[in-house]
Amino acid sequence: MKLKEIEQKRIEIYKKTKTTIIIGIGLIVGSFLLFVIIAANMAFDRGPLLIIILLTTFFCGAVIAGIGSNQQKKFKNEIKNKLIDLDDFSEIKNLTYDANKHIEEKTIEEVKILQNPDRVRGEDLVTGTYKDIYFEVSDIKLSDRDSDGNEHTYFEGVWYTFKLPQNFNSTIKVMKMHNFSRKIFKVETEMYEFNKRFKQYTDNQNLYFKIMKPIFIEKIIELEDKYKSKISFAYINDYFYLAMEDRKEFLKVDLSNEINEKTIKNFKEDIREILQFIDEFYYNQNGILID
Repeated sequence: MKLKEIEQKRIEIYKKTKTTIIIGIGLIVGSFLLFVIIAANMAFDRGPLLIIILLTTFFCGAVIAGIGSNQQKKFKNEIKNKLIDLDDFSEIKNLTYDANKHIEEKTIEEVKILQNPDRVRGEDLVTGTYKDIYFEVSDIKLSDRDSDGNEHTYFEGVWYTFKLPQNFNSTIKVMKMHNFSRKIFKVETEMYEFNKRFKQYTDNQNLYFKIMKPIFIEKIIELEDKYKSKISFAYINDYFYLAMEDRKEFLKVDLSNEINEKTIKNFKEDIREILQFIDEFYYNQNGILID
């Protein structure tokens, strides 16, 4: 399907689902307002059947609005698959995309550069191999629950996992939260700004200072500033993990806006950003490459 056909389909689906959602919301709001009016007049005893009708209307509205929303999400995922097909990304081997999957909760809990979540949500899992480095990237949203059972989102961003071609047999963590493991110890660089932003831990100080060269430290600070994000990362043996909390949607497609060349450009940039991280933070001789 070409770009013009995708845009025509978007207009058709958006109009249809928007109408469905508006009808659903209208039923929800209307039945709720009538319920409030009845409650204010203490008229429950005079109209029990009316209350049943209102509750039924409320739940029907919620179902109708949900159907419209799910239809939009399904079509958005179809568009994303088609946009990936518009570029062959020939430098990436075995490129895969799954709109309904995300980085596993097990990975997040084992790496421990973010607080362990009570709930993990996510989408848009992209995997592939670039220059012998296998990667997995997706949107993730992490939430915890307070003592009253209320859910609070504390991380919303993108998680990157890279399988490196060499094993450091060590652990390095640079993150926002404190470490509670006795297996790694606190360290600091000579850069005050970096030490102020990040808590740093390792079980191999020689490796740590070999990796944390001034140019690499500057790149991390530049990355945070550029994306207005909070970054945490870790080297654990032959893996590099990067969590970027930027509150932005990875591989974003907005059905209310035209699908055009700019959409494709932004979409491609999100995927090519993965390759840029590999080039900048592993293969760059002045970056973190271990000699």
